[in-house]
Amino acid sequence: MITIAPNALTGIANGVAYSVTLTGAGGTAPYTFAVVSGSLPTGLSLNGSTGVISGTPTAPGTFSFTIRATDSTAATGDQAYAAYVSGLIYWFICTNAPYPAAVPVAAGTQAAFNRLTVNYLAGLSKSKHQPGDLLARPTSDPVNSHLLCDGSAVGRADFPQLFDAIGTQWGAGDGSTTFNIPNLIGSLPLASTTPSQTITPSTVSTGGTVTQPSGDGQTGGSSGGNFSSGGRPRNFVF
Repeated sequence: MITIAPNALTGIANGVAYSVTLTGAGGTAPYTFAVVSGSLPTGLSLNGSTGVISGTPTAPGTFSFTIRATDSTAATGDQAYAAYVSGLIYWFICTNAPYPAAVPVAAGTQAAFNRLTVNYLAGLSKSKHQPGDLLARPTSDPVNSHLLCDGSAVGRADFPQLFDAIGTQWGAGDGSTTFNIPNLIGSLPLASTTPSQTITPSTVSTGGTVTQPSGDGQTGGSSGGNFSSGGRPRNFVF
């Protein structure tokens, strides 16, 4: 009985070059291959003499087809496939914090303070993204306060919060007025080492000094990733 390997096609992504070699067994070599029903994913083709399926898919979805292997004695064997072509994931980087980092501590009037506080809390509930955070999306459509991670050079004055967050780690741009955002098209680089850190039930520290609240209206903070709650807010009568 002639069989075809592999018996499943995996790892196919829309817009990403793909190649796999089919092989025959159980008969007399050489083998030839042909699609006898259904169709390959759009953008892929089969070389009948080598068994190589290759190309760049141009549409996501599931494609069902059957390939037949024929050996040198004209014996045949079929293999059915249901190849799934995944869509692309696009990575965006947050350029700025959409809301203030602390609750307002003062205003000209009590009503103004109340309004600022309510607006802050309402806005804070809508987004937790901070400059430098990555966002994965299934399309390349623009996202507010985010840039597509394609390695572009952007203005330091145009995106000061993002520049403060990542600096020139992904490229210095022109060296003075621009810097590069990450290029995550086609890959997502992973760190090979982990910075040292100390973890306790309430904090994660890389060795920075924790600053405790000491003045009116302060909410606290630190370097190194630690944040403390509390502080001494002003007294307001609601």
